[in-house]
Amino acid sequence: MSASTMNRVSEKELEDARRAVAALGNSLTPSMLEQTTALYAGLHDLEPPDDVAIIRDRVYGADERHRIDLFKSVSAASDTALLFVHGGGFVAGDKRKPGSPFYENIGIWAARNGFVGATMTYRLAPASPWPAGADDVVAAAAWLADNGSAYGIQNIILFGQSAGAAHVATAIALQEQKLASRGVVGAVLLSGVYDLTIANPNAVSKAYYGEDASLYAARSSQSALVAAKLPMLVGMAEYDPVHFQRQSMGLIQAISAARKVLPPLVQLLGHNHLSGVLHLGLPDDQLGLAIRLFAAGLKA
Repeated sequence: MSASTMNRVSEKELEDARRAVAALGNSLTPSMLEQTTALYAGLHDLEPPDDVAIIRDRVYGADERHRIDLFKSVSAASDTALLFVHGGGFVAGDKRKPGSPFYENIGIWAARNGFVGATMTYRLAPASPWPAGADDVVAAAAWLADNGSAYGIQNIILFGQSAGAAHVATAIALQEQKLASRGVVGAVLLSGVYDLTIANPNAVSKAYYGEDASLYAARSSQSALVAAKLPMLVGMAEYDPVHFQRQSMGLIQAISAARKVLPPLVQLLGHNHLSGVLHLGLPDDQLGLAIRLFAAGLKA
């Protein structure tokens, strides 16, 4: 797979964004998220591109949030879908915000780089606690498997960021065999939470995982991920909060100790908890390169 059309952004604009992200540090606050989003929003085209066909709001379940968007190159076929699961602290977020390029930038990037892009919305806590988000990932993958032939889809790579990574991880932990039977061939886990027992208490969403900390070990995904056969790319950002880095490093170390080999991994230099996924579709994209290499390895 090779990179295709990117937005026309100058090196100075990218450098200005990198400096601004570095200045924000590794905090995870509403202000940081708002400023990071504003930094990158102006670097992306807001109008849909002519080279990507977008099919919005396909329904994959009974809830009003069970919606999925598809992004397909108008000139190149692909047999692999990249299904993105957004973050939002388990209580917020959506696949698309009108008037914003996010997260359509991810679907567009995917369509331009050898995939069929897919972005999904899922149920939120507290109305839908654990493991609702993971169940929705499985349901969306099943919908892609059942309906993907119309788009040429045969294989699916799951891609979750933050809470989305936690949902993907839990989906693998609880339903790996079902995912594999529906064509899921790999997963990208970026800045997620996998071991609730070592997590910063403030990073554990009690609205989603529950108030009872005695349940956290059983609701953690790390031990199942270590035993999983599904290939995984594990990622984190240079300016991720330390407790998110601890989660990623803990998973990497556990897999390495059990398998005697490191899993595929990526550290996004110059990025914070959010900026890595917002950068997708712009030049000098570390995450996009890592995903393309990971996907190519699955076919090797």
